Amino acid sequence: MPEGSDINTIEWFVENGHRSNSLRNGFDDAMQIAKTILTESDKYVNRTETENYRPGPA
Repeated sequence: MPEGSDINTIEWFVENGHRSNSLRNGFDDAMQIAKTILTESDKYVNRTETENYRPGPA
């Protein structure tokens, strides 16, 4: 399994994380952060799709 996380893992956490994590310290904060990441990701994806955005070299 690859190390780290990706957007799919965050989506899974938002949808299913309460089952095994809701009693852990910091769960509410982690859920809020995960939802914020998904919201920002959706904004970026929608912007790049609608504007035909192509980032330049990094």
